[in-house]
Amino acid sequence: MPVPYFGDFAEDDTVNIPFNTFDSNDPSASVTIGELADGDIHVHKDAHIDEIATDGATVVIDFDGITGNHMINIDTSVDAAYATGSEYQVRIEGTTVDGATVNGWVGTFSIERAGGVLARLETLITTVGAAGVGLTDINVKTITNDAITAASIAAAAIDNATFAADVGSTAHATNIISLAARKGLDDYDPPTKGELDTAQGAVTVSALGANVITAASIDGDAITEAKIADNAIAAEHIAAGAIDNATFAADVGSTAHATNIISLAARKGLDDFAPATKAEMDTAHGLLATEAKQDIIDTNIDQIETAVITNAAGVDVAADIIALKAETATILLDTGELQVDDIPGKLVAIDTLIDGIKAVTDALTAAAATKLALSAGTIIVAAAAAGTLSTTEMTTNLSEVTDDHYNGRIIIWTAGVLIGQATDITDYDGASKKLTYTATTEAPSDGDAFVIV
Repeated sequence: MPVPYFGDFAEDDTVNIPFNTFDSNDPSASVTIGELADGDIHVHKDAHIDEIATDGATVVIDFDGITGNHMINIDTSVDAAYATGSEYQVRIEGTTVDGATVNGWVGTFSIERAGGVLARLETLITTVGAAGVGLTDINVKTITNDAITAASIAAAAIDNATFAADVGSTAHATNIISLAARKGLDDYDPPTKGELDTAQGAVTVSALGANVITAASIDGDAITEAKIADNAIAAEHIAAGAIDNATFAADVGSTAHATNIISLAARKGLDDFAPATKAEMDTAHGLLATEAKQDIIDTNIDQIETAVITNAAGVDVAADIIALKAETATILLDTGELQVDDIPGKLVAIDTLIDGIKAVTDALTAAAATKLALSAGTIIVAAAAAGTLSTTEMTTNLSEVTDDHYNGRIIIWTAGVLIGQATDITDYDGASKKLTYTATTEAPSDGDAFVIV
């Protein structure tokens, strides 16, 4: 791929060279670069095999924290080898990208290259002002001959007096711009207040004269408290249609009650509203009759009856009593069955079995008892576990980790579909806790208990 040219720089400038690194298997994926230090950057002058000893090059890996984006900075002021009119080539050496060692050219640049813009501009700056070198001798004296002075624009200038006379006219804004442009902002002398007053006329109260609105000018037509009183709505104006206290009291409890309240408050004012007395209210409404109280009592009795007698179990007292009676009946049934089952006779049979066991244990010698205890101690109690459960293999909850530890021993199931069935163990996996055995009639289930004897 071509090596990029990063431009023509002035002497002692800093040159910035960005470059990227990518995955060798996926060129679209960025990867970082390893083992790239400042000393691994080499700058050559004019394609010479010898590199610049003090090249001023530094590198930032994963620039701005972005993987695969890197930046080389070269300070050309550090070494005299960076001189005008030369070309420079930059390379990296012995770095690692995606596990591979990489050497490569990363860019080129020049310093005021021959025939370049910077070199030509430098030559132009050096020769400006020297007569006879292809440039016109431009100096202060040449400009002065054609300079625009106050005298050269005085004849057409818009001075303060002209400006003041035009204040307020349609040419006002144009004159401001023209004056500022012709005379310069620093030379602009605006008209005084007196000049503006003369040109426009001062705006005063007296100038408004008869058009000024004062208290005296509106006094004749003013709306005063006295004029309002003449047309005020007095009590007598609404008396004919008013709803007074007596009418209101008589209507208490009727369908017009709410309407009368609103009407009375609106017509007479809230401050003038006098509600009916308690005696008036009692007369209008009447006390609660005995029949009404009796209706309330009957309703309460019905509610109590519903709560105590008819509600479902667990909700009220009656339901709980019903449930308790059912439990009592069950208890009586159980006790009746105990009487029928001949419990005393069964207790006698149990005693006989215990006596038989005791006779056997009593007959054991100390040595035999020890042997029996040792034999029982070798019995291992365990259960099937989730995993492999078939007629020949069973995952268990055993804790032994040694392979083949139980080979040759016998499994006897004490629960589940294989209860009472026995088979021999042919293999044991200490990692998975799985037993392999001679085939059984059925597969055990998770949790089925067994013993190993």
